[in-house]
Amino acid sequence: MAAMLRIVLAMTTVAAISAVAMGANYDVGGPAGSWDLATNYTQWVSGKAFRVGDTLSESSPSSFPPL
Repeated sequence: MAAMLRIVLAMTTVAAISAVAMGANYDVGGPAGSWDLATNYTQWVSGKAFRVGDTLSESSPSSFPPL
């Protein structure tokens, strides 16, 4: 019985740690992941729940000069 409890506890711990360790990847502004004036970023972010480990990526149109 104690061995079974340890196994269940170990599996629960691994599952909890895995969920935290796996961050989501978000393309800022939508599927294209580009910055523009037409995108409503307040609306875009309202549907997201960011967590530690998440990655935000963005791309800018080729017409934007590099900084």
